[in-house]
Amino acid sequence: MDLDGCLLDSNKKLPADLTEIMQKLQKRNILFAAATGRPLDSIHLLFKDIHMPFDIIADNGCLIIHEGNVILEQCFRKEEAEKILHAIYDRDDMAVVLSTKEGTLYDEKAEIMLRKLPTWTGFNMKKVNSLSEHLENIYKFALFFPGMKDDAPVPEFLLPYRKDYEVRNTTGGWVDINLHNTNKGAAMAFLQKKLGIENAEVMAFGDSDSDVEMLMQAGRGYALLNGCDSVKKKAEFITEYDNDHCGVTRTIEKYLEEENI
Repeated sequence: MDLDGCLLDSNKKLPADLTEIMQKLQKRNILFAAATGRPLDSIHLLFKDIHMPFDIIADNGCLIIHEGNVILEQCFRKEEAEKILHAIYDRDDMAVVLSTKEGTLYDEKAEIMLRKLPTWTGFNMKKVNSLSEHLENIYKFALFFPGMKDDAPVPEFLLPYRKDYEVRNTTGGWVDINLHNTNKGAAMAFLQKKLGIENAEVMAFGDSDSDVEMLMQAGRGYALLNGCDSVKKKAEFITEYDNDHCGVTRTIEKYLEEENI
């Protein structure tokens, strides 16, 4: 399931009943997986008080962790990363953040805009002198546009990059650039194949454009009540409650009860 705008509430907090739900899923041998555009260090920070095992699909599918082990990892070639950074870095309407093996990196230029985020410290970022010195082993370019709405189109200057890369408006003013055919749905399909799980056995939750492939992959794909209209139109189901009222965990609880699982 997605995190921001989905499992997390508007204050970036996990639902109070999450541990209870995860315990119920574990008792029934049902795998819990977080699928997000967030980098691994940010996910660990969010779940630091959750002492239950779960799988992770990070950076929109560039990194998959199963039972604590990396089973898939996809990075930009250094030459690709250099070309992208050189082309977009000097714009003054956005901040560039790099999600890499060494952590989530930003520089002084980006810091001015990132401080407009009330929860930006929750991403566990590391400040570096120059992004150009850290272009090896990049999972994702994350671009922050202050004031961008969740359902806004991708900025026009980024559209040409869609020919070779995945470019998505996620939530909170962020636009992600990933490798081509890298998305949460493809990552979930990879994990399913690895574990022998059929689509009909999967329930997924999302709220933004970056979740669509995942919702289509799942046998039961839920758009959050607070999700973008475009996502709700494509999803098979819509949750009864939004992310500020435990929409994900209440839906899971209800499903377990109704299906007597």
